[in-house]
Amino acid sequence: MRNVTTPDVPQFRHQGLPYESRDLLMEQVTGFLGPALDREEPVLIAAQSDTLSVFRTGFIGNRTHIDLAPMEEVGRNPGRLISVWSDFLDSHGAAGRTVWGIGEPIYAGRDQAEIEESGLYEQMLNGAFTEPDFTLHLGCPFDTASLSKSVLDDLTGSHPFIGSGKTSRINENFLADGHPERQLSPALIDDDQFIPFTKEGLGAMRKRVAEDARRFGVEEDRIPDLVLAVNEIATNSITYTGSGSLGLWQAEGRVVCEVRDLGFIEDQLIGLRRPTLSAEQGRGIWFAHQVSDLIQLRSSPSGTTVRILFDCVSET
Repeated sequence: MRNVTTPDVPQFRHQGLPYESRDLLMEQVTGFLGPALDREEPVLIAAQSDTLSVFRTGFIGNRTHIDLAPMEEVGRNPGRLISVWSDFLDSHGAAGRTVWGIGEPIYAGRDQAEIEESGLYEQMLNGAFTEPDFTLHLGCPFDTASLSKSVLDDLTGSHPFIGSGKTSRINENFLADGHPERQLSPALIDDDQFIPFTKEGLGAMRKRVAEDARRFGVEEDRIPDLVLAVNEIATNSITYTGSGSLGLWQAEGRVVCEVRDLGFIEDQLIGLRRPTLSAEQGRGIWFAHQVSDLIQLRSSPSGTTVRILFDCVSET
């Protein structure tokens, strides 16, 4: 069922900016940012480096209230992006000041898994910024000329508002209740190849992860990050369910480490927001996001699966 929310002055305005050419991209972005440019309110633009270059010569110039962030870096794993916007808000959104953002997480070169997680990030944004003491307006460009219909439908359904300038409007196709659950692709190893672990077996598990990562071609200086990420997720499994299982395989130039347990994570934003110093949950998943090329988390009453993906420099 499609439900449309129509807040008069939302504290968080999440707006889709469809375009089919560079000229229209510029028009959509400058139309959306018009009030910020006029009032010199703080802006963060996260986009591909070549797009940032176009914006820099097109309308940014020497404006000092606009920060730029290459999406290939800050959004390489889209699970980091909500923290990026939160950090910018913390730095610039005091005293009711309006903060603006442009973010394009889906771009040429993304593979299917990254596109799926980027679409999930767009959906999660709608529940991530509910605090009443700040105002964030976030515009999300997406290229209608290059993306598939299913991806475009997904993106359109994630944005309560669509268009910019005179074309800005409430999006009648917004899915206020969220999208259908995204299923993971099947594991490339059999269930009996998953290795059970408990607290006593964490040391052996870390050693196995490091050995397989090296064999699969992960860069040597990144192997400690992979071991850290798997250890954080496995420790969560032990903390909340007492045990879990680990599977490892290589696929499409990546090593995949999948941790399964019988727990249920109800908080859909777990690990996507920077945890506070007093937070008792979410720290391990958040740290895993910061060092991984991609994290895929799916949870239901029947159990939780977390996939940790790292790029390989060579394939065996």
